[in-house]
Amino acid sequence: MVLVILLGILAGVVSFLPLIGGLRLSRKVTSTSNLSHASTLLLAVFGSVVVLFGSAVICILMDRADALAFVFAEAGGIVVIAIAFGIAKLVRTKKQQ
Repeated sequence: MVLVILLGILAGVVSFLPLIGGLRLSRKVTSTSNLSHASTLLLAVFGSVVVLFGSAVICILMDRADALAFVFAEAGGIVVIAIAFGIAKLVRTKKQQ
């Protein structure tokens, strides 16, 4: 069970990576580009959801009994990493001012 929870947290952290990539890509988009800011971020959200659901389906297929623990750990992992990312960005912004 502990291994399933750790893998869920890891899957949550990995599912945040497309969001970071989309954020960095949206900063490089020009105003005349075909790929706008919103569509770049929506693609990143889609990639993150694919990673979340894909890993949850794999867990369900391999170990149905521990799937609920995996999904809660996965959701907690992405929430905690998103909050940590936001706080780190806020602290870096405050230090630059």
